[in-house]
Amino acid sequence: NELTSNILLHLFSQYSNQFNTNNLNNVKIILSKLKCISTNQGMKLPQQSYISSANLSKDLPQITFDISSEYSLSIEFLKSIGCRTIDFSITTITNHLNSTDNNQTLQDLIQNLLKQRENMSDTDVNALGNTPCFAGINGETKRNYKANELHFPSVAKEVQWKDLSVIDWIDINPFSQEYIFLKELGVKEAPDFQDLFLHITQEHNQSSKIKSEYQLPPSLIYFAENFRKYYLKIWENNKIIQIPFLPSSSPPHINQSTEVILTIPQLVFKETSPLFPSLLPDVIRCFSHCFDISLLGIKSRPDLQIAFDILIDKQYEILTIESASLYFSYLNKLDGLNKTFIENISKKSFIPYSSSSSYSKPSQIFIRS
Repeated sequence: NELTSNILLHLFSQYSNQFNTNNLNNVKIILSKLKCISTNQGMKLPQQSYISSANLSKDLPQITFDISSEYSLSIEFLKSIGCRTIDFSITTITNHLNSTDNNQTLQDLIQNLLKQRENMSDTDVNALGNTPCFAGINGETKRNYKANELHFPSVAKEVQWKDLSVIDWIDINPFSQEYIFLKELGVKEAPDFQDLFLHITQEHNQSSKIKSEYQLPPSLIYFAENFRKYYLKIWENNKIIQIPFLPSSSPPHINQSTEVILTIPQLVFKETSPLFPSLLPDVIRCFSHCFDISLLGIKSRPDLQIAFDILIDKQYEILTIESASLYFSYLNKLDGLNKTFIENISKKSFIPYSSSSSYSKPSQIFIRS
């Protein structure tokens, strides 16, 4: 009930300095999920409850704890468990925007909010960042966005991305308090890597794919130059990449095309191979200037088991008496020959022995002497 909740919150507030950091954080997480805050509209979750002030609408659920009572609570404690101090509803923000000079709306809004930052709880900051009230430009279209949907203008310029959504503040100072505040709200200093890969695909499709004429997509160069700064940690948590973004050559004996293709890191190698795509030399050079491309999981050549599996998948398309020496010679150069591999392939029919696309197991073939 309300009294019990007030007493417990009072105790947590009074003795919070006696908890170790982990225990205190756990307590705050639990409290943030409970309807434990007494308001003028009944018991509410902390994130639904506002610390009373003259600037708040009377329609909002305001906390009714008496700060001077026997079971008093500190405002800082209330903020730490998620209680609100400011209303960032669309209506409130829109009214503010409509009351300012159209040419200065974003700057004026941010500077005004920055003055209130000291009084905001983390929940306030999160709510503000998720409110679509920030003027942004996407190509020639201007509208309001959430902070995490926008980028700083310098990003679009560096990556050469004309229709990237950026804040409508072209000359913002990257060392200013306003810049730091916008970054805290979620405005990005680099595109999400999935979006960047999709843009690489667009740039690739819009240019010549003939090898002799091919130019690396600007977004790929940006990715290489900024990988360590913005993408390394994210990459380590997303090892399986599904969007092809690496310019490569097709296996020459499988695909006679002279066009550049895009591949994923798991299926491309640095060395030319009769079974796998290989990275363009320009791609290897581009990345080598910035970091070791093995950080992307790219190897010089595949393991024997991987190469053999691909050969089996395509054997009816590519494996003939005439081509067998090419592929078996390649497999012979790869690492991974062991007892398990030998036992595995001994059960498969993959050795061509006539022109009629017939295959035998190793135990069924004799070596001519």
